[in-house]
Amino acid sequence: MGTLQPQTFAALLRRYRRATGLTQAELAERAGLSPEAISALERGVNRTPRRETVDLLAEALGLDEQDRARFEQSARHRSAPLVAQPVTLEPAHAGVLLVGRTAELALIERLLSDHLPPALIFEGEPGIGKTRLLHDAASLAAGTGWAVLMGRCPQGSYQDPYAPLLNMIERDIARRSPADLKTALQGCGWLVRLLPELAERDTVQLPPWPLTPEQERRLMFAAVARYLANIAGTAGTLLIFDDLQWAGSDACDLLEALARGSTTTPLRMIGAYRNSDISTASPLAQTIIHLEHEGLLHQHALSPFTEDESVTLLRQLLPGGDTISEEVQKHVTQQCGGIPFYLVGWAQALASGTLPSGQVDALPSDVMQSIRRRIAMQSEVAGEAMQTLAVAGGTASLRLLRDVLLAGGRSEDEVVTALETCVRARLLDETSDAAYQFANDVIRDVVAHDLSAARRTALHRRIATALEHEPGETSAEMLAFHYLRADEPTKAVTYLERAGDRAVAMQAYAAAEATYGELVERLDHLGRPLDAAHAREKWGRVLRAMARYDQSLTAFERAFDVYHKEANIEAQARVLTQIGQVYADRGSAREGLQRLAPALAPDAARGVSPQTLAALH
Repeated sequence: MGTLQPQTFAALLRRYRRATGLTQAELAERAGLSPEAISALERGVNRTPRRETVDLLAEALGLDEQDRARFEQSARHRSAPLVAQPVTLEPAHAGVLLVGRTAELALIERLLSDHLPPALIFEGEPGIGKTRLLHDAASLAAGTGWAVLMGRCPQGSYQDPYAPLLNMIERDIARRSPADLKTALQGCGWLVRLLPELAERDTVQLPPWPLTPEQERRLMFAAVARYLANIAGTAGTLLIFDDLQWAGSDACDLLEALARGSTTTPLRMIGAYRNSDISTASPLAQTIIHLEHEGLLHQHALSPFTEDESVTLLRQLLPGGDTISEEVQKHVTQQCGGIPFYLVGWAQALASGTLPSGQVDALPSDVMQSIRRRIAMQSEVAGEAMQTLAVAGGTASLRLLRDVLLAGGRSEDEVVTALETCVRARLLDETSDAAYQFANDVIRDVVAHDLSAARRTALHRRIATALEHEPGETSAEMLAFHYLRADEPTKAVTYLERAGDRAVAMQAYAAAEATYGELVERLDHLGRPLDAAHAREKWGRVLRAMARYDQSLTAFERAFDVYHKEANIEAQARVLTQIGQVYADRGSAREGLQRLAPALAPDAARGVSPQTLAALH
């Protein structure tokens, strides 16, 4: 890892961990230690790590011979006092006070005091705080006499039977002394079927008699239960599982057996899974159904934080959190939707200064990467559906999404399946009126951010075409918006004018002014001066209603110049009536009379309709 200057063990551990890209929680899992232990070592609170701990950390970090020697030497060096370092904020285990989880902590305490079924399962979307809650459960249990084993199912663990429980037992065995291990393995002979390496230690021996596979499986499960009972603390043994959505059938069968046996042994289990990554047919879903039916499991859904809880957490995470402006608080809490992981990501970015001053619309990179990984797990059609939804503004009807994706060559079944998987993955929500929206503003922003300009333009065109052919009346504003961004100005100007007229009818002058201004610009660019002059008349009238007299006069005068060039006498007179009215409204009637006088001459009035001439007079 390169040459390093002599450092304290705390600083060296922190540097090596960051070099490998691991969080404190991930390193703890690799080394078979608790995240609290890693945090204490990195802050210099624990200044005398045991040799076994140093060896486990060196292995987990994958240190080469030179770095390992330096690592071990720093652990033996005690002369210089170590200064405790600030807690490093980690997305997986932030090291901050829990916020908004009072009910969940009460459930954990009830479980440990035997007032709940033996298994407690938390469900929630990614980033909701499941892992953090499990770590706090471990700390609480370890401090009250429980032996705690923690593990997580890596993605794809269906290929690794009995994960994560078997891996947890392996780590527990690896850190026990021979004498301690002998006691722990008492009566656990059939554990050799799961861990053949135990036979090499001459600690346990496989019974010699042959049995049917069903009998062997039952005895293996019993051996696991016996091992967990042997290593129990004064209160019992607590198993903590994260990412159970990836547990395979074998692991779920073992968990069911342990839960059924826990009524007579001091064994409790706490687990968590992503409800976005589980189907009703998955092994975990079936296990939950079985155990709930038998009264052996209590399931609890984690809800997003309220706005007040989000603000509280944000203030805790940031130095000088009480000084955060209300504008930033409101923006961040709205963007994060009560998801703790996103709040931690924002806090890190704000604290490190990676967001430009005053620019709170940028997303922290770790938040973006987390969402990108979730999106990448979905099908190509699902990705197209989310891209379409993002370009459509974040909410769209099933009809619109279907029509756009059908136009892109997808089948209706593919579209429906893609939307269903996105809903299950908690990327999208289905509303009651057969429409879809993003589950979180941050997801929408990331999807939109990653769209290329060409893809965005194509999607705007498809959406506009689909909206144009939908039954009923689609708002002109929406069609204008999409056709403009689809680089279809000819179609866009038609809907821009309709949108402006509608705004005027509603006396929404600010909207009308902006729309007519856009219309004029587009018509000028298209080289349609007469149409632009007509639009300037409408624009001028709105500007006059808004008492923006100088700009109104400019719009009318430019329209007059076009009509004069085209020798359109009637149009010139019509615009002059508007110009005169603007002068009158702003209190300069004499100046207005001077402007209109030439048009009132008998020769100039020829060809003007009586109605217009009357209005001019």
